[in-house]
Amino acid sequence: KSSQKEAPVLVMDAQHVSITEDDHPMADDKLLLELSQESVLFGLDQDALSFSPQSRLGLLQIAGEGTIIIDNFEALGQQVQKKIRTYIDSGSFSRVGTDTTIRSHARIIAASTKTFEALQECGEMNTDLLHLFSSHTIHIAPLRKRKKDIRLIAQNILERHTRQSGKTISGMEPEAY
Repeated sequence: KSSQKEAPVLVMDAQHVSITEDDHPMADDKLLLELSQESVLFGLDQDALSFSPQSRLGLLQIAGEGTIIIDNFEALGQQVQKKIRTYIDSGSFSRVGTDTTIRSHARIIAASTKTFEALQECGEMNTDLLHLFSSHTIHIAPLRKRKKDIRLIAQNILERHTRQSGKTISGMEPEAY
């Protein structure tokens, strides 16, 4: 067994984030949603926002050298997209409420059901990010069009669960996938 620690893979759904105590998504209020998105990604200093008085680590700090997958990238506010671009360029960021610089080596994967070009045309995608992501884009057909992959994905999940739980699981019935 490798002594090297596995780098985490963290997932954020940009459309459904919350930093309030009741943890209800803030999709109805664009400003609060954008503040929540920024806080979840970059972290939050204590008392930076009146409705979230405690300090929180952001995904970029938690991920370390891991990966952050941002689903529904088109839901990210423009300010958050600009801050992501700055992070990609410099490898550093600051939490909401402070100017203290924090370094990170986390990778960012942006996922969307729309093409980035379509997002840019309707004003949902930062032009600088579009140019950056365009050179590193992977188009993947939806799983419903790749039914053969379901078995491989299910086997991978089963193997990972077997390792983590310490239980012996011999396999799945073919009807399961």
